[in-house]
Amino acid sequence: GAAVVAVCSAHLPRARAAARQQRIPAAFDDYRQMLAECDLDIVSVCSPPDLHAPMALAALRAGAHVLCEKPLAPTRALARTMLRAAERSGRVHAVGHLRRFFPAHRAAARLLGQGAIGQVLCATASLCTWPRPAFHDRAWSWLVRGERGGGVLGLYGTHYFDLLAWWLGEVEA
Repeated sequence: GAAVVAVCSAHLPRARAAARQQRIPAAFDDYRQMLAECDLDIVSVCSPPDLHAPMALAALRAGAHVLCEKPLAPTRALARTMLRAAERSGRVHAVGHLRRFFPAHRAAARLLGQGAIGQVLCATASLCTWPRPAFHDRAWSWLVRGERGGGVLGLYGTHYFDLLAWWLGEVEA
């Protein structure tokens, strides 16, 4: 039931191609211009993580709700800044944790919530990525660069942390 009214990309030809293909009225290569020219209810921030904070903060200032891809921010301080800005604005600011919608993960949440396996005292998550994924396209190179918010924790760890907190309660330490 939502109407997509604008798309923004660092590369205007890509934005225009996506807009044309999806019949989206407006295309931009500058999010600030998009926020100034479009009346947006919600903005989905799908850029590399080191760009999330400035984009999300600008969208909140423009009065939009914000859905950010994971990881939310490369630092805890930036994530808290984003949260405080959302709280001050009265807008929703959420992280798109898509794995919460996987049927197996929803079933696990239901069973754990019902106490099907008793009290969980310890949980371990493991990840095997062999061979290492190759990200040869420069546009995707941020996925493996920790300083941009990528790397193993940014790419995969966020899913595990979110699922464990959802299933078992917030992490205390």
